[in-house]
Formats: sequence, C-alpha cells, structure tokens
Amino acid sequence: MANFNRFTQRNHIPIMVDFWAPRGGPYQTMSITFKNVANVLEPHMRLAKLNIDVEKEIASRLQISCTPCLVIFVHGQEIARKDGAMDSSSLVQWANNLNISALA
Repeated sequence: MANFNRFTQRNHIPIMVDFWAPRGGPYQTMSITFKNVANVLEPHMRLAKLNIDVEKEIASRLQISCTPCLVIFVHGQEIARKDGAMDSSSLVQWANNLNISALA
C-alpha cells in the first residue's frame, strides 16, 4: 500500500489506475484497450494497473466493488471514477473531458 500511496501522491501529473481482476471476461478486453490508450494519454497522464485480488487492502479502502474500474488521481486525491469496460475512443474522451490540467 505504501508504494501505491507514493505513486499516486508524488507524481506531478494525473494517474489513471485500472483496477482489475483476472476472474471475468471484461478484463482481457479492457487490458488491450488500456494498453492502446496509454500511447495516446501519456506523457500527460500516467497509467497503471492494480490487481484487486492481490491488493485487497487498497481495493477495500477505495471501495472498488466491480472490475474493471478506472480511477484518476491528482496529487493522491480521487477526482474521477468509471466502472465497466470501455472502448479506446470512449476512454480517451472520458479522460480528456475531465479538464484534469486545471487540477494538476
């Protein structure tokens, strides 16, 4: 948990975390989408993945109840959350419409 907190709090750019679990179909599709979107959103946003079956304490603290779940953090604070799988263009549009640069 300490590494997660450091990563989300000490970055100078927003962090998008894909909370996922290997026990369900959408994670494979979303994994590919997330990888493709990284090429579009970085370097203005960092992307990371967190397996909630391995990091149960973090998932519990953040009340992650379904996967996939995308959460965007700015300076350690959650500013947006989206449950469920999305295609690449919807994911990029969601991230861009948040006006994160004004918060960072």
